[in-house]
Amino acid sequence: LLSSSSGILLAVDIATGKKQWSFNFNRYNTGYARNAFGAFNGSPSVYDGIIYFGNVNGQFNALKTNGNMLWQAPFGIEGSPVLISNSLFLVSDTNNLIRLNRENGSLIWSRNLATESQKHRYYGPELIGSKLWISGSNGQLNSFKPVTGELIDQFSVKSGFAGPPIYYSGKILLYTKSGQLIAFE
Repeated sequence: LLSSSSGILLAVDIATGKKQWSFNFNRYNTGYARNAFGAFNGSPSVYDGIIYFGNVNGQFNALKTNGNMLWQAPFGIEGSPVLISNSLFLVSDTNNLIRLNRENGSLIWSRNLATESQKHRYYGPELIGSKLWISGSNGQLNSFKPVTGELIDQFSVKSGFAGPPIYYSGKILLYTKSGQLIAFE
């Protein structure tokens, strides 16, 4: 699967490089401008023969690996989706932590991460232990219950985070906008 900055997801044969199929985004949040390098900013997730992916402009999709559309949801995505059981979790383009039913794309719950006046970027979610972790350019590291979206933990640092949490060797690692690497146990 190859994603292009023009908003096309292209499937090619791994042995020959020959195009198998392509998919173009067709939905955008009207009146909601985003500054991004292309339509994608994360990687598609593939599970059980289904490709889950979205753009930063209000569209999240599920496709079969042959390119046939299963469903489409009106949520943009920051980063890559996380699949847990029958649910997909994502940070939306409008700063919400969202849980979708992976079978049909219906919304299970949504948790607002910021007010409209806040201009922060959020990274994740990452499943670490039994919690969904999200870091923000505002210096917040938060964890949430996957079942309900309830906030569990909240940590703050002076410099904002510049990427998603990484789990390694029993620690949550994050890098800051000031160039520091921070570890939480």
